[in-house]
Amino acid sequence: MKKIAFFIAIAAIAFQSFSQTANSWRLGVHFSCIGNPSEFSGGSSDANALFNQHDYASGSLGVTWRYFYNEHWSLQSGLTFGSLGFEYAMAKDYSLMHKESQFVVNRAGFGTAQIPLTVLYDFKPNCNNVHFFVGAGISLLSRTNTAEQTVNAEPNSETKVSSSVLYLDQTVNSGKSTTLTGQFMFGAEKNLKHGGMLQLGFVINKGTNDITSTTVNYNVNNTAYSQTFTNRSNYCGLTFGYYFKEHQKK
Repeated sequence: MKKIAFFIAIAAIAFQSFSQTANSWRLGVHFSCIGNPSEFSGGSSDANALFNQHDYASGSLGVTWRYFYNEHWSLQSGLTFGSLGFEYAMAKDYSLMHKESQFVVNRAGFGTAQIPLTVLYDFKPNCNNVHFFVGAGISLLSRTNTAEQTVNAEPNSETKVSSSVLYLDQTVNSGKSTTLTGQFMFGAEKNLKHGGMLQLGFVINKGTNDITSTTVNYNVNNTAYSQTFTNRSNYCGLTFGYYFKEHQKK
């Protein structure tokens, strides 16, 4: 609750300051493709060679409000919905007729809602109306579901040749949580003739504490493994944005 109050206070002060001096504003939409890593935090530190830990790949969609103080400085916020989570895989025997069945994949995700508050600096545009930008700020990230879930994955008996993998499951300990994160952006934007603007950038989100954990269990050659991983809401990836026509402040 203190984090939420702190974020609201900072956002209110920032928007009041910018709205009083902003020359214009834009409304936009954006889509991001991100990878979300998890970290080993408990259980057996020895993993079988067949076991793989992957970044959780997902996408997010949101709306953006952006206030322009001048041609260089702007303040951006909005609301973004996406998902974070965990992904693991086990290599197994497979048929060369079905190469896609080489791995048993186990994914478990949870929904998120995020409110960023980012200060952006735009460099001077070139002759093609393209300019580069950098940005940094904070973000309020909340989980949107609370159920504990167990996800099981087993080899497909129709495609496997033989397999020593008996099972691969994970139980995610989930609950509602809200956390402050740091956010960094850089990329390029292009002004369009009809007044819109395209954005292509790279976004990095850095969490401040663990928001959820999962326990992974698997069995190889009659040896059982159990490991715990945590998620701190860290992610990075590409973001694509479109801003509608600029509105001048009256």
